[in-house]
Amino acid sequence: MKQNIKNLAKVLIVTTLLSACLRVQKKDEIKSETLPVAELAEAVPEKELVKVYLSSEINLSQDTEIIADEVYFSADAIIYTNQFNLKINAEKLFFESGSSIQNFSKNLQVALFNTAGLNAGTVRIKANQALGYLSVVMNGQGGGVGKGGWSDGTDVPEIIGRPRSPCTPGSGKSAGQSGSFFIDLQSSDQFFMSYAMNTSLGGPIGHLDTDFRMYLDPEIKNKYKWGNPEDDCGEKSLVGLNGQPGQICMKLKNNEPARCENFN
Repeated sequence: MKQNIKNLAKVLIVTTLLSACLRVQKKDEIKSETLPVAELAEAVPEKELVKVYLSSEINLSQDTEIIADEVYFSADAIIYTNQFNLKINAEKLFFESGSSIQNFSKNLQVALFNTAGLNAGTVRIKANQALGYLSVVMNGQGGGVGKGGWSDGTDVPEIIGRPRSPCTPGSGKSAGQSGSFFIDLQSSDQFFMSYAMNTSLGGPIGHLDTDFRMYLDPEIKNKYKWGNPEDDCGEKSLVGLNGQPGQICMKLKNNEPARCENFN
């Protein structure tokens, strides 16, 4: 009798300790007082994989981080980071041919009028394995064109109401720095990547009006130097400074060092 009580106590203790990971069984399914190791392994619930699917055009509007087990880029997936940073951390990455990561889209490659270009964001990718083909283009934003000036206004007093002395056009605005790209992979036997670093150009000098059409432009006060306190009609007009290049670093296998390219 005492031996049976001891055996029952052992069963209760084991059942209590493993109750958190045991699946519920019907009475007729239980074949013995102890469960086989295989049954215990099946009782532990599998981790649900976190999968992220990226498709079409994506424009970042803030710093973004993607953490997942698997990340899929469709053939039409293009991520434009703009001036923001992108981080991707995953077990596996899948890139369909045609997928791309860039800084600025074509319609944003040059800054607005009389505005300096933005510095591009940094991309950091880390994964155990990558498959497929990825295109990478790191480019800054070009500088905006400077304000316009005029050669002489003394011949058109009837239009402006008073004679005006010549005014040099405004200097172009500086371009932004190109983005940087870092990728760290443990395995990449079936991964291919093309990359380019495009240095952005400084903005051109503003338009010099010589035939006085500027006076008929309704945006004259915005597009030309027109008595604004910050305008200097005697300034030396210069093209804006070009942007500085970024860096691309690749570590494509666990047993190899990172390889970085500078584009100065």
